[in-house]
Amino acid sequence: MNEQQAQHDVELGVMPFSPEDVIDFIKRNRYDIGQRPVYAVSKGCIDDREHRQKGFLPDVALPGAGLGVVITALGSLDLFRKSHGISGDHDISEFIEDLERAIGTVTYHSDDGDHGENSMLCAGCGHAKGALTKLDTYGIHEDDARFILENYLHNLNARGVSPDLYSGSHNAVAVVVIDDTTTGLPAQDGSGLQVYRYHRSWHKKILDDVCDHTYGFMKRLFPNLNVEDYRKCLNEVAEKQLQVTVDHLAKGKPVVVVQDDNIYLA
Repeated sequence: MNEQQAQHDVELGVMPFSPEDVIDFIKRNRYDIGQRPVYAVSKGCIDDREHRQKGFLPDVALPGAGLGVVITALGSLDLFRKSHGISGDHDISEFIEDLERAIGTVTYHSDDGDHGENSMLCAGCGHAKGALTKLDTYGIHEDDARFILENYLHNLNARGVSPDLYSGSHNAVAVVVIDDTTTGLPAQDGSGLQVYRYHRSWHKKILDDVCDHTYGFMKRLFPNLNVEDYRKCLNEVAEKQLQVTVDHLAKGKPVVVVQDDNIYLA
């Protein structure tokens, strides 16, 4: 969406805030998250209902939080399975353990409307729930989805990693893409304006570390696999999965890019 279309939407009452309001929101609320290794960076979701502020907010926002990274890795694994004619019935626990060594604690979330005794533990996350139920759309093997839902999430819970619970409605007026590794940003600040945030540069750094830590497992399954082909696949799968979620939750919303001191409407 260009600036003219966004302004037209404001005039029609489709959006209560203009792109300029979003830019002011970013300038008012951005802060420095500092530099640290991938495993030490706390990972939240892009969800606009994230209400925590600086000091309590996860450092970076990714589709599906840490669980979304697991989902991307599994999507890449299944692409190579299919291209090499390998079934999905082998143990992936070592693969997940290698991934955890790369990214640290695997965070995830639900919401107060979908969190209950019989709900999947990530039911309130549009990205994770979508990926684990719309398997063909997100490129996830049914055995891997079953492992996540029936084993892995419960294992995380048993280790004390419970889902963050969001509340309220999706009211984002824009998507903020952060193309640097130092900017932190809340999803809302009490002014009524909410945004989806996506740390694109951090996402790439995280996937690079996932590639380095899980390549040994992949190489044993696929002896001819080149590490750079695997790295490229991880990034392409992540982009595809994110686009599916954006099309579902944020299609047509203006995109504002943050790149160090530059803030502009894409």
